[in-house]
Amino acid sequence: MCMRNNNTMWSMWTIKTMQRTSIMRSIGRINSTHGMETICGTSKNVHKKLILHGVSEVLGVSGVLGVSGVSQELKEKLYSALKSKAEINDLSEKLKSQRELEARYTAEIKSLKSNIKTLKREATLAQKASSANKIKIFSLETKVRELEGKLDDLELEQVLHDLNAVGGMIEDLAQSDPKEIDSLRLELKQVKENLNSKEYTIEYMEKGIEATHETTSWEIDALYLARLKLMEKNRSFKDQLKLEKNNKVDPQPLSMNDSS
Repeated sequence: MCMRNNNTMWSMWTIKTMQRTSIMRSIGRINSTHGMETICGTSKNVHKKLILHGVSEVLGVSGVLGVSGVSQELKEKLYSALKSKAEINDLSEKLKSQRELEARYTAEIKSLKSNIKTLKREATLAQKASSANKIKIFSLETKVRELEGKLDDLELEQVLHDLNAVGGMIEDLAQSDPKEIDSLRLELKQVKENLNSKEYTIEYMEKGIEATHETTSWEIDALYLARLKLMEKNRSFKDQLKLEKNNKVDPQPLSMNDSS
């Protein structure tokens, strides 16, 4: 009687060992044929078909060995194991996509920082140029004042000359030589031409000073607006990156129980 019980227990242990070996071989054939990445990318219906395919192979082997069938517990563990691996692969793909997005944002931020640095350098150069323009403007203003002083002197000299000429002409008109009169007229004409030339020079310099002021102010304003736009864009990218990090899913390790 004892011998018979031992033989029965030995037979049941042998059958259970064959079942476990058959299940592991079936899972190996499923992995080698389809690959876990393909299982991860397919729908839930395909997952179930692959699982049923593995179970049917186990049932076939069990039929050959004379075993009645695989227990419901083994079926559930097999399905749970494949489903867990698929979920892990799915989370891995999401994390990979998240890292790529983060790398892209990092590159954008680096590029923006480089652009901001370039704009700051250009703004510094513009400020230096503005300082040089201020020196040039001051020099031109000094020249304008000098010319205005000369103009006043010429106008006064012209008035005195005209008065003297008129008085001399009244007193000595009868005694004056016509050639001398023509010479005086020519001299007066030259003085007027010189005066007109000085006035034109002063007007031209004033226009140049005004144009320089307008150009410098426009360049500084344009650089300032461009810098503000880049700072706003940089702030927007930082907010998006912070939001992506807050929404990032951290996969929890899944524990897989032994099916024995």
